[in-house]
Amino acid sequence: MRRALALFDVWFRYRSSEDWILRGVSLQVPENSITCILGVNGSGKSTLLKVMAGVHIPQRGVVEIFDIRLDRKSMSIVRDLVGLVLQDPDTQLLLPTVREELAISLVMRGLPESYIESKVRDVARRLGIENLLDKSIEELSYGQKKRVAIASVLVSDPRILLLDEPTLGLDPVSSIEVMELIQELARHGKTIVFTTQDIDLAALYADYVIVLRDGKVVAEGTVDEVLREPHIIREKCGLRLTRIGHLFELAKSKAILPEVGKLPLTISEALRVLKEQLSSRLGQGLQ
Repeated sequence: MRRALALFDVWFRYRSSEDWILRGVSLQVPENSITCILGVNGSGKSTLLKVMAGVHIPQRGVVEIFDIRLDRKSMSIVRDLVGLVLQDPDTQLLLPTVREELAISLVMRGLPESYIESKVRDVARRLGIENLLDKSIEELSYGQKKRVAIASVLVSDPRILLLDEPTLGLDPVSSIEVMELIQELARHGKTIVFTTQDIDLAALYADYVIVLRDGKVVAEGTVDEVLREPHIIREKCGLRLTRIGHLFELAKSKAILPEVGKLPLTISEALRVLKEQLSSRLGQGLQ
């Protein structure tokens, strides 16, 4: 597994506080994957993303982006490799129109106007917001603002895209649309890192999971390695099981279902297990 991003014993606190927000964080993010940083409110997820993006420099420890050590000398190089989408698009979108928001980072680099227009249109088309280019930011719905915020980062073509709580404040349909967009970006070679406190979202969309608790990494690995083990999720991580996982755990405890092997995490996995159970019972009835 080639890593896109790695942290080694990272400690960070804000100047106004004596409390460490990140405490000895070590982790790795696989390249060309969707990695979820999972944790309850106050666990340090947003701060961790900002450290990954070079917005904050840790007091101790090392951050590496594609094996480039992040420090003040390498900052400009690393920031071209990493894009950060903030939790609240209203804190990220500051210009009057969508077109201006998408163009500003390219304008500041002094790129030709024809290239900027072409790039803006291309990214807007890929994200389904081409019809919004001439609209005022104030006219947009919250879900549209989320897409524009993502587009404003993608125009710089970062290799790693960091998204802080990308579905926060969205209705169920808009949440699915944003997460499907993230999957599409990953299929086209982007390394994605997103934060959430929703374990069901992690189970549905992540390839790799990092669980943060009180500023420390308490679990890390594939979805299979982390999210299927009730004792890890509840005792070590302080989280609940996925809704489907909890349902199957209850069904097993009440002898409604026999042992099912791996605990299902999603509806599609649950349907597969139920189909296998039904086929097995029908087969036994015919013998």
